[in-house]
Amino acid sequence: MNSTNPTIRPMAVGAEVLGLAPGREQDPAVRKMLYDAWLAHGILLFRNVETIEHHLALSRVFGELELHPLPFMRASYEPLLMEMGGDKRGQAYVYDETDMRLGRIPWHRDTAYTVDICKGAMLRMLEVPVQMRVRETGASSITALRSVYYMIKVLLALFVGLLRRRAVPAPGDPAAVAAEPGI
Repeated sequence: MNSTNPTIRPMAVGAEVLGLAPGREQDPAVRKMLYDAWLAHGILLFRNVETIEHHLALSRVFGELELHPLPFMRASYEPLLMEMGGDKRGQAYVYDETDMRLGRIPWHRDTAYTVDICKGAMLRMLEVPVQMRVRETGASSITALRSVYYMIKVLLALFVGLLRRRAVPAPGDPAAVAAEPGI
């Protein structure tokens, strides 16, 4: 493998793809490496996928892309993409083997109810600035009295922990592994 090929670093869940320059996914050997890594690890982490074009090019490594069957789910700027979260959050449609139901799994947007089930998805996380909004209705559940109550509760737990006497077992003492009564 030459120095321009990516490497696959296994993680606790899935694997991370390191050193993949944009455009390298077009090389048949790299495509095979990525596809095989996906089959082996189930989840691949790609960092620094900066453009929609690169996102789609990487997605094509894993199979032919399909339009979502519900047009309102498609992003206006690229119909092969779906926006999730933010202002695009809406009710999910879930088929439960008897009928279509609304709002059962709000994050679920795959096409499990179609003939050709989606075998994977490629998510691209974007950091967006937070916009704080003024509360329009309702009241906070955090009151001054509750704040004082929880501070006292935490301090009391700390003091009890500090005041509790614990025996220091001698090395090799079998009682050292037994739990203290009352704990």
